Amino acid sequence: MTVGALRGIAFRIEGLGIPTWALEAWFLTIISVREGVEQVLFGRPFGLHAYYHHAFFFLVTLAAGILALSLWTRTDIVRSARIVAAGYILVVLPPLLDRFLFRRAGGYEYAMPRDFLRRAATFFWGAPGTGKGIFVEAVLLIVLAFVYAQLKTRSFWRSAGAALTLYGIFAIGGTPRLFLPLPRMSAPGVHAARHIVYFGFYLALFSALLAAAFLVRRRKLLRAALRDGVSFRAAHFALMAGTGVFFNAGIRARPLPGWLFGATAIITALLVWLATVLWNNAHDIEIDRRSAPGRALVLGWVSPGEYIRLGRAVALFALFVSGVLGAKAFMIVGLALVSAHAYSAPPLRLRARLGSNAFIGWGSFLMFYLGYFAWTTIGEWPLGRVPMTVSLVIFVALSLATVTKDAKDYEGDLEAGVRTVFTVFGREMGGRLAAAGLFLSLLTPLAFFSGTADVLVLSLIALAAAVGFERTRKLVIPFGAYGAAFAYAAARAAGLIGGAL
Repeated sequence: MTVGALRGIAFRIEGLGIPTWALEAWFLTIISVREGVEQVLFGRPFGLHAYYHHAFFFLVTLAAGILALSLWTRTDIVRSARIVAAGYILVVLPPLLDRFLFRRAGGYEYAMPRDFLRRAATFFWGAPGTGKGIFVEAVLLIVLAFVYAQLKTRSFWRSAGAALTLYGIFAIGGTPRLFLPLPRMSAPGVHAARHIVYFGFYLALFSALLAAAFLVRRRKLLRAALRDGVSFRAAHFALMAGTGVFFNAGIRARPLPGWLFGATAIITALLVWLATVLWNNAHDIEIDRRSAPGRALVLGWVSPGEYIRLGRAVALFALFVSGVLGAKAFMIVGLALVSAHAYSAPPLRLRARLGSNAFIGWGSFLMFYLGYFAWTTIGEWPLGRVPMTVSLVIFVALSLATVTKDAKDYEGDLEAGVRTVFTVFGREMGGRLAAAGLFLSLLTPLAFFSGTADVLVLSLIALAAAVGFERTRKLVIPFGAYGAAFAYAAARAAGLIGGAL
């Protein structure tokens, strides 16, 4: 086959149009197959946390490799990912070769920093934890990287640089104590929690690599997503998951690795929020042209299609990450994502219907239970009275209070035929109804605290917020009142004011 034909094949693969979320699904599938083959051939029992530890090791090396190829070949990051996807099946080879060709009986282990340079110079041939199948895989990947870079750049030095960089990622990635601040395995509780410790480090590193890739190759999309995604509402989603973590008995009983699971629940909630806001803004662009002209889509930084595709990729990643927290967390995140899509996107587009604000309360309710059920087994039913009451208060309060958000979208909603209390009942009556909903929502903490001081403080906050919003229609008022009511309730629950909850 001629060089020109190979170059044509490479360009066709790059331009196939496979979206990011589909590439992501493909990579996760191959990684899962590799882990399954290794466990079957080497007789290892399945472990959920071991699987996630290994999966994120592969994701880190994958992300670093794609970024390196993109930089060396000066190619768009998604086009480079499509080329990598075409050859990623090689990842499955090592356990097959080692078991059937080289007759290896044991699994793989990380290399240690001792004699790293000497072992790296020989592709880790003979290292105790590295099978010969991994050597074959490394050689094949380096050759393919060199060939691809040569086809793209026609520069020997760039091709050699791409190949050597890829091998460096491969070698350093297999020796994590070179670059991860890992605790000693002899420290109390560390060895038993080692898989989730590795997972936590790899999740953070993978997130940093993704941010770097977007910063280098998709800066406008990253800037737009951050502009729209980083907000008070994002902090609220994280807070709801954090509140659930606070009541999670399993996490409190075992701080290590419990706090890692709690942090993962909060990160997952933020990912769910990001997918939600990307979908919502993509489908609300015509409304936002009138009501929110400062949003990234309206300014033309990116297209609605880019937001929708990125939202799918973020949603898939959030669902995948939630699996490490257990089956309940996985189902909760799946339900939250389905609800978010139904709220924003056709054909249902529940956001256009009167009463759709209940879905915002529903999302907050689910995020509470994401934190509450993270890495824990609920063996008793019914659930504890206090956390169940907290979840119901969250649902009711956020369903009522978020009616106020529709005030700023009145003109756009009216033009688009969206039914809200403002478009159905008019601005004046809608404002009064929204203010009443805000007033009632701020009184919901009285389900826990019914002392004279509690009634007085919360009633004053609720009344001031309702009157202020009814007169000004400014969203800073419900946001501020929400923060004040939550701070008071949290202080009361912790016993800083009055008796503890």
